[in-house]
Amino acid sequence: MAKCWQPGEVGAHARLKRFLKHGLANYKHARDRPAMDGTSGLSPHLHFGEIGPRQIWHALGPKGRASTFLHELIWREFYLQVLHNFPHVMKGSFRADLLARLAGFRLRLPPLWQRREDIGLLVARLLAARRGELAPELRFEPEAARRLFGYHWPLNIRELDNCLRAATVLARGGAIGEQHLPEQLRSAPEPRSSLPPPELSEADREQRDQLIVLFREHRGNVSAVARHMGKARTQVQRWLKRYQLDPRDYLE
Repeated sequence: MAKCWQPGEVGAHARLKRFLKHGLANYKHARDRPAMDGTSGLSPHLHFGEIGPRQIWHALGPKGRASTFLHELIWREFYLQVLHNFPHVMKGSFRADLLARLAGFRLRLPPLWQRREDIGLLVARLLAARRGELAPELRFEPEAARRLFGYHWPLNIRELDNCLRAATVLARGGAIGEQHLPEQLRSAPEPRSSLPPPELSEADREQRDQLIVLFREHRGNVSAVARHMGKARTQVQRWLKRYQLDPRDYLE
């Protein structure tokens, strides 16, 4: 532990000088890569008061090259102030009068799996941000592109970004193939069509419509739907396969 952290004010300022000399220039890209020593390492010193945010601010000098690090530092202090002055937020509650002042307009952003039409635009934007640093031109093989659009992305855009980052490195400047994608994408089930098969009878269509209503009501919970219908879970799963339904489409 002594190699990573030298307690005390002297150690805090030594760590800051080392970060300014060796880490600040590449902080924006290296901070999210676990294999690299890309963070400042100042968190324990800030936590124990061995150095303050104002001291770090003044030590940075011209702020242009440090904008990303400054954003992280400022947000850290902001949330510490929130936790100190409004400790009830840690319990998941919020003052009703304060919420009324802040909630003049609410915009609900659906999860990524509900916005598959945006995936292509997001992929293009995320790859454009690192095209110069990793490869002059990036392209996908058809199977890899199909996997990207078929995956349900439970962790949203951050998961997509990390997936593209790793795939780009593994492709070594060539086309990104299925073998370059993370295991969770390669092993994900094939996406099912949302349209009912044309060979369904009228009774089957009614049952399919009933299942859709129940899955929306129970937010995609197969066990809850089975209990509601008085059926075994395996029977509901057979219906899902027959009617080409995916419970993930009803999570919200």
